[in-house]
Amino acid sequence: MNTLYIYNKNTGLFLREDSGSYTWIVYDLKPYEDFTLVKPPDYNRVWRWVDTRWVELLPINNPNIPYGDEYIWNEEQNQWVISPELDAYKYLENQDIVWERIKERRLQAITSGVYVESVDKWFHTDEVSVTTYSTIAGMIALNNYEPLQWKVMDNTWLLLTEPLFKELQTAISQKTNTNYAIAEQHKAAMLQADDPLDYDYSTDWV
Repeated sequence: MNTLYIYNKNTGLFLREDSGSYTWIVYDLKPYEDFTLVKPPDYNRVWRWVDTRWVELLPINNPNIPYGDEYIWNEEQNQWVISPELDAYKYLENQDIVWERIKERRLQAITSGVYVESVDKWFHTDEVSVTTYSTIAGMIALNNYEPLQWKVMDNTWLLLTEPLFKELQTAISQKTNTNYAIAEQHKAAMLQADDPLDYDYSTDWV
């Protein structure tokens, strides 16, 4: 059995210890991961692999605030300094993180229900409901649909006729397209932000 010590090869930060077959451990490594056979001095502090050894990620002034991923060890100065390359990498990484959050917010908006004006009701748009709508659409296409009683978001029931269903589908399509456009607008603005993590993407959703 082998024990490898995995670190982020872009930042050098220690990630985890992994034991088992050398072949399978290496096979499972992510593209940004690398390893060493040298064990970190302990697991209570934050370590970074620098050249051929572990260097502790010491705090800056405040012991509760560790160095960020954009710092590297400078042998001449005997201290951590900002690396322009890692700083740029961290910036791109933060952009990816916020874009994932924007997509999650987009999904939340799309699946939170849709308003149909003719009946003054909100209809569910969660995954199960959308799947059922697809089945109904197929039945309508085959001229095999009989209007049925449908429960809406205020827990009342109404008759889901074919015209009402088509109006519902139009409303869902419009809301989906609008929220996709809003997500792209937030993404474009976030990519221009000095600090992506501080960008506020909570506005404008429908």
